[in-house]
Amino acid sequence: MTKHLLKITSLVFCSLGSAIAQPILTASGINPVIGDVIEVNQSQYMSPGNGGASQTWNFAAMTSSTSSNNTCQAVSAAPNPGPFTSSSNMQMNDGTSYSFINAGSSALAITGLDIPSGPITMAYSNSEEIMHYPFNMGNTYNDTWYTTYTVSSFSFTRSGTTNVTYDGYGTITTPKGTFNNTARVHIVQTYSDVSQFGTTNTTNDQYLWFANGYHSSLASVFSLTTGTMTQQGGSYLTATPGSTSTTGFADNTISNLVQSFPNPAINKVSFMSNQYPVTKVELFDLNGKLILLEENQSGSAIFSVDVSSLSTGVYMSKIYGNTGLIETKKVSIQK
Repeated sequence: MTKHLLKITSLVFCSLGSAIAQPILTASGINPVIGDVIEVNQSQYMSPGNGGASQTWNFAAMTSSTSSNNTCQAVSAAPNPGPFTSSSNMQMNDGTSYSFINAGSSALAITGLDIPSGPITMAYSNSEEIMHYPFNMGNTYNDTWYTTYTVSSFSFTRSGTTNVTYDGYGTITTPKGTFNNTARVHIVQTYSDVSQFGTTNTTNDQYLWFANGYHSSLASVFSLTTGTMTQQGGSYLTATPGSTSTTGFADNTISNLVQSFPNPAINKVSFMSNQYPVTKVELFDLNGKLILLEENQSGSAIFSVDVSSLSTGVYMSKIYGNTGLIETKKVSIQK
């Protein structure tokens, strides 16, 4: 419930001649507003570089693998607004999922996520504050958060801690151009999903860059680790320097992995995506040979694959959603 993962925003800055000024993050510069529209391009991972003052970050080599369109709307426009009436805004993500936020004068917080096709509904009983205001170079804080959700008849709890640090400012170049007076924010989310199947621990380590008026991160890179498996990627905003006509709220901080259970499996292994319904699963042996391919014809939120014919061992799985590959992860089978 992830990842979707990923949707935060920008800053207010000032300039002195040609010098790089230190931006100050404020609610008026960062918070999304109803009517904002944004296109975010998913890309490969690149090194986040160094923090500190007057830095130069070059992500011009990022290439788009897929893109998503997100629109900020009133909560009442969501198909299931009831659990989220205390939220200020709703973010519709390509019409498939709905993220909810509170955009206040002192903080920007995630309050929930709804995926009707799951169906999966996450209404946070303790929201996740992903930005404090005003936020200056060197500022840092921790926030704890909690939610429960149900998939089919299975109940889950998710609790975590998010650390947010403003650790650098300078100039960033993306495939869309060079942006001056940008701020880098380092976010580390550590959380656990607990269910009858056990506990899954996840860490999302992410860097995001912001500039005044864009209402979204200009670029981001992330590393998501669940157990011993790590997934990396990046994103950049479809906007050119000086143009704020394509603005919005991109959830780059909600990073959504696939849960698989039980692990090790005996006769059956089930997959559940935290962002999009699983449409297909491929299993490979450690030599890279395709062993099994199953498609989710029913569209169920939890997709179970029969592995009773497979021998004891470790396999690699590729899990796909409507937009393509979601994740690659290890699956253990024990007879």
